[in-house]
Amino acid sequence: MPSPVHALVGVVERAAAEWLAAAHTVPGSPLRQWEGHANAFVRLAWIPVGVRWDAVGMPMGLLTAVAEHLGPGLDDVPILGNYQLNEAFMLAEPGAAKGWREPSTRAIGPREWLHMPHPGDLLGYRHSTWITAPTAHPGLIPADALRAALRSVTRTYQQSEAGPSPLTRPASQAGGPR
Repeated sequence: MPSPVHALVGVVERAAAEWLAAAHTVPGSPLRQWEGHANAFVRLAWIPVGVRWDAVGMPMGLLTAVAEHLGPGLDDVPILGNYQLNEAFMLAEPGAAKGWREPSTRAIGPREWLHMPHPGDLLGYRHSTWITAPTAHPGLIPADALRAALRSVTRTYQQSEAGPSPLTRPASQAGGPR
């Protein structure tokens, strides 16, 4: 008999899975895809974007900077990671993809799909794993809040990704006066 904690976890995972599946045009299709692979290491389903949420993709390093900037306000926002491409996707409010033009990011909206693991599969797979899994009542990042965070951290992020310029050196290495 499962413990009360395990039973509660199962209820939350089921509610999160149903929340994700509700975006599909064929009712219950993702649930059947996940359940059809119940013994697999990771259960994956294709889910359309632009129905219940949009998604904003960004490099993992930029996600880290945005998460540090937003702090606890990001705790209940589902974030999907693709470690194969070093990219993360934050689930955002519907309509966020429309007119999105923030540097170092890409918006995914209507008529696009994401390969999503079951919310209970926290280990995932290298091209699709939950960094923050959806809960029974997940939050969606508001587009304006994400834009503001990105604008605040993008310059610092781009400088850190670039590293020191190959055209400059510290004075001690430049052969100048000592």
